[in-house]
Amino acid sequence: AQPGSALVALRPYRGQVASTAFDVDAKGRVAGYVRTDGQAFRLVTWANASAAPVALRLPPGYTVSTGVITGLRLGPGQSLVGTLIGPEAPNGALAVWRTPTALPKISRLPGSERQLPESVSPSGLLVTRRLGGDGPTYTLWRIDGERATLSGPLSLPRPSNTRNARPRAVSDAGRITGVINLDSSRSRVAAWSSTGTQPHLLPSLAGRTNVPAAINDRGLVGGHAYDDTGGVAVVWRGDRVIDLNTLLPANTGYQLQSVRALSNTGYALCVATNPSKRSVQLVFRVP
Repeated sequence: AQPGSALVALRPYRGQVASTAFDVDAKGRVAGYVRTDGQAFRLVTWANASAAPVALRLPPGYTVSTGVITGLRLGPGQSLVGTLIGPEAPNGALAVWRTPTALPKISRLPGSERQLPESVSPSGLLVTRRLGGDGPTYTLWRIDGERATLSGPLSLPRPSNTRNARPRAVSDAGRITGVINLDSSRSRVAAWSSTGTQPHLLPSLAGRTNVPAAINDRGLVGGHAYDDTGGVAVVWRGDRVIDLNTLLPANTGYQLQSVRALSNTGYALCVATNPSKRSVQLVFRVP
């Protein structure tokens, strides 16, 4: 919602106990999951913020679990990308749905196992996070939403005196945001205009750890900044970092905690708490 207008909450799934959304696109599509009163998890998609959610189909023998359910992302066209667990993929495998009502295709390419989608663009760039290990490892790929074929991984340019560059999200046109680790204890949020360009290092919200999660084609980056007291939703615009809570109308009772996704028109999918301190998902227009 725009500042001063009504906020829009996502419609619930039948029998829903809880829901979480993870992605939104310029068309208003939203992807996430619900937990029903039978304690079952279902991957779902909303055609827009006010539409009824649709549960995605799974191949026989394949399931979702708490370890992989957070990876559902909107892909090229009507496609979606996620991670499923099944008889031939006990540790998780990438799966691509051509449409919300079609059965997905399971990827069996080397290197695509134990991968959880973090961000995928209509242009075919895909960021995944490897499951397990000593810490999160993020990888950049190219994906064909129709054929579910992968190529990569792709390397990002970085300053010569830094340790590594890890992608976190991609935009429709191929802009990338991620983190450059300067050394073992310091890192900076960064943005690349394409896979072959040098990064632009972004400012930090002082006293907090800054983490990007989304970027749009205009270069607007969204994420969160946290410390021991909690987190706040932030955006990076050029050389400015902005706490989105400072843009809310007065006395709403809502606290924006993180940005999960950004559209090219400036809509941000945010995790927030409502006046009752319950967790909700909101769509907020960044002015």
